Amino acid sequence: MTYMPWDDSLLVGNEMIDDDHRTLVQCLNELFEASDDDAQAIGNVMDTLGIYTAEHFAREESLMAETSYGDAANHKKEHALLLKLYVDNRNAYRAGQATRMDLVKFLRMWLMGHIKNTDTKLASHVRSLVKAEPVAAAPRPAVKVDWTKVSVGVVDDSVEMRRTLRTILRGFGVAQVIEASDGAHFLQEVNMLRTSVDIVFSDDGMSPLDGIEMMRMLRGASDSPCPQAVGILIPADGSVGKIKAALDAGYHGVVAKPFSANAIRQQAERFLGNPLPWERVNGAWRPVRAKPVEVKARPGEFRR
Repeated sequence: MTYMPWDDSLLVGNEMIDDDHRTLVQCLNELFEASDDDAQAIGNVMDTLGIYTAEHFAREESLMAETSYGDAANHKKEHALLLKLYVDNRNAYRAGQATRMDLVKFLRMWLMGHIKNTDTKLASHVRSLVKAEPVAAAPRPAVKVDWTKVSVGVVDDSVEMRRTLRTILRGFGVAQVIEASDGAHFLQEVNMLRTSVDIVFSDDGMSPLDGIEMMRMLRGASDSPCPQAVGILIPADGSVGKIKAALDAGYHGVVAKPFSANAIRQQAERFLGNPLPWERVNGAWRPVRAKPVEVKARPGEFRR
């Protein structure tokens, strides 16, 4: 049974904030479902919840600064108070002074209050600034993505990063996630299971096989079970060189760390909802991107 089901009553009308809230609600539900005897699972969820809450608050505060939000000072004070209360309740649980359900009930109370009151006001302010022109963002798909039917690969040598991504994906509705600690591990898993995934999220700097080489092998191996899976690289930096290396290897896109749930959703749905065509290049599959339109100068016209 889901303790706090996600429904439209929790939507505030801003994609970034709503996707972050889905992830936090998913953390809450995983804490509710954890066994009291599984201290490691409970600790993992609490760590993920603490880290993602801090990142979510930081994103909201950046949004407040960018949009000159008039109530930013009070909103930030509430963030600071909520983080302190979370730490106090977490420490009380660890000291044996509170139960897991005490923590679950506290988290549900502050999530509901913060979402339906404080964050709803912020989202309303942001929407009021949008006139004829929409806020710049990655295009949403023409075809709605049913995440419950999407199988996903998550490849990262950081246990915490894999856990965060898994929580985000489960918040979207994903049921099947194959996790691996490096490229070789992932290839071994999908080859052993003969399981195709629809999309792969991968770190770059892993050993013995990094994310770039893994994607080259995934696209080029004759026995690859998923040579045309959507590929999203999640590197520590989003430099031009890193993006070029990723695209050359066969990735569809790049989302640099630290990332939000909204950034993951937008990049993934961009390609899951509007699949790119494929071509074979030197024996390997590559997604085909639209080429920029070349504007030719008319006779006598000079263009820089």
